[in-house]
Amino acid sequence: MKTLTSICVVTIAALATLFFPSKAVAQSGALCDGVFHWVYVAGAENLDGSQTGFEYLCQTGSASSPLLFYLEGGGACWTGDNCDCQPDSNGLCTNPNSTIFQSFFNQSTSDDGVTWAQSFWGGGVGAGNPQLSRPGTQAAAFAGPTSPFNQNWNIVFIPYNTGDAFMGDSVQELTTSGGNTYAVHFTGYANISNDLTEVASLFPNPSKIAIWGFSAGGVGADCNLSQFQGKWPTTSMWEMDNVGPAYGTNDIMPSIPTVAQTWGAWQPGPGGTIVENTCPIIAQAGSTDWNFEWFVRYNAVNFPNVRKAFTDDYSDATVSQFACLLGATPDSNGACAGAVASTLTTEFNDVISGATNYKVFYHNGACHDERERDGNGHSNGSKPNCDFDKMNQSGIKFNDWVNAWISGSSAWVNTR
Repeated sequence: MKTLTSICVVTIAALATLFFPSKAVAQSGALCDGVFHWVYVAGAENLDGSQTGFEYLCQTGSASSPLLFYLEGGGACWTGDNCDCQPDSNGLCTNPNSTIFQSFFNQSTSDDGVTWAQSFWGGGVGAGNPQLSRPGTQAAAFAGPTSPFNQNWNIVFIPYNTGDAFMGDSVQELTTSGGNTYAVHFTGYANISNDLTEVASLFPNPSKIAIWGFSAGGVGADCNLSQFQGKWPTTSMWEMDNVGPAYGTNDIMPSIPTVAQTWGAWQPGPGGTIVENTCPIIAQAGSTDWNFEWFVRYNAVNFPNVRKAFTDDYSDATVSQFACLLGATPDSNGACAGAVASTLTTEFNDVISGATNYKVFYHNGACHDERERDGNGHSNGSKPNCDFDKMNQSGIKFNDWVNAWISGSSAWVNTR
């Protein structure tokens, strides 16, 4: 799926990538050959502490073309039991108690050397990574005929393998209910910091940047927007939080402050103050507990020039499961869809409705990641109305709203 220099010359860096994949590789510029390349990054860690990095594809042409960042999703974890991934050889979690999808991602599980058309981005079956080897996956939003990105944008794919929604910078010793103690590397925020240093050497002057975060990656896109701004301060920028809500106020999901503290996102300060360690925040006056909404507020206030977008379903089934795990009061059917709807309403009313250059697309349904692709059906557990090209709310189609987000047309409006 996803990293370098002259076609005719095998560089030392390329040899290092081939023969010493555990070593970080210094890059001097992107290989614009139309295939994905993997880059190991110094300091970037998987949940188990092993080395990771990112993938990129530079379309045949120029590294200064528009650049799309995709921050992957895949659940979250914070206890000895739900972080106990027990991965298979591809890093995919096999433990039924795990609430994350994968615990490591490296060159062997990437699409290194694969073309756009062969990859999941282009609707192909993909290469080495089984969870991305589903025909049509992501293709509609990123390569379909109604995609604003299609094949005109370069791509950087940042895998999700730390269980912390790209918010963490902490190593914890966790113990399972069976008594097994192990180290957990919640280093998602630190990974982004290290990754962006390498990406900036590959793509120093992209004409524009779009950041698309999916699920946990959507939360990560919000948390890390300041880091992207810091690397490319003068570049026009768009940011999408796709189905990664702020998870509401702490009276809706009371475990949020403890979980974020476990990840190393914050710590209590003198006199009950909040000290953010990773995501910069603007806390509501008098607050003594950390809240997801605080970094959404920070972005709304500090980055009015970034075109910020947020989309989710009022009864998002995946978010509902995590809302219950975070202490939300279940509905009569045992789900926590009511907490999801309350979260979306609170986030809009408290922050987004009054912010400059910020819009939402809220959908009446239970869709999650299906909104990035077409071809959904009951056989795969999702409905056709979750399709990128079919989802419709208040007469506005989701694909049109996404295109308006990028183009800046008047069709980009709050849709609820």
